[in-house]
Amino acid sequence: MRDGKARVDESSAHRFVAALIVLALGAGGAASCGSLSSTLEPPATFTSSPTFTPSPTSVHGVSFTPPPTRSPTPSPTPTVIILAQNLHAPDDMALAPDGAIYFSDPVDDTVSRLDSDGQVTTVLANLAEPEGLVLLPGGSIVVVEQSKNRLTQFDLTTRASLPFLQLRNATSHPGVDNVLLDPNSQTLIVPDSPNGTLLRVGLIGQILQTLAAGLARPAGVAVEADGSLLVVEEKENAIVRIPAQGGSPQVVAQIPTPDDVVADARGNIYAISTVGNALYHIDAATGVTKRLLKGLAGPQGIIFDADGNLVITDPGHGRIIKVVLP
Repeated sequence: MRDGKARVDESSAHRFVAALIVLALGAGGAASCGSLSSTLEPPATFTSSPTFTPSPTSVHGVSFTPPPTRSPTPSPTPTVIILAQNLHAPDDMALAPDGAIYFSDPVDDTVSRLDSDGQVTTVLANLAEPEGLVLLPGGSIVVVEQSKNRLTQFDLTTRASLPFLQLRNATSHPGVDNVLLDPNSQTLIVPDSPNGTLLRVGLIGQILQTLAAGLARPAGVAVEADGSLLVVEEKENAIVRIPAQGGSPQVVAQIPTPDDVVADARGNIYAISTVGNALYHIDAATGVTKRLLKGLAGPQGIIFDADGNLVITDPGHGRIIKVVLP
């Protein structure tokens, strides 16, 4: 009986130890699970088009909060077609009535013509750092010569030149950068870059009106459907809007070091960034900005072609490209 009792006591002891082990494991397991659950976070939830709102900033001494910028969420990719390559430094452009594109090259000091078949022909040479250019209704061309801070008119048939507009530059900054034909008024809009003014100029080179002053460095300009002017404020990292009859600039959007801008009749604004090496879309009504294309190399000029596609000079890659939007 002693052996039987011993076996019973031993069995009871085993059961008691087992119970203690279970309790210990249960307590330890519960502690471990509690610790694990405290370190896990539920998965983040994203909307299809997340946005962020930039912090307040200042342009022209006026504090404002830029409109929200959409992050680069998946969207249809534009189609890029190379129109010309192995160029030196294509810069600004102008569209001819026959669909050809004239473009400046401030490194070669030339203006060339790009035909629809891809042929490139030099039409003007020995210029003084040509930048912006515009074709006048009579068939001549006006070219911005930045190092001389002037606009010069050329006959494309005879290549004869005529003084058009000489601007003052008492600063140490580079000269005038661009020019645009305003189809609404049949006048030229000239961003007087070193002096921070925006000028309306007649077709014979006379200054008609100072549309805005106190700009940091206006580098490009576009006309909206209602006649308002979009101005690239290169040093302020901003696109600003100025009323057709002139006035104070209102910030539309901010992008890093913009250089040129265009706008269509449907409220779409397109701007290029030389530092961001990208093409941006801006909603004219809301200012919401979205990057459409990256991987450019110091883009300098942007225009619409005859079919409404975007054409961009990409000098870092020595080419001119067409961007077909989806």
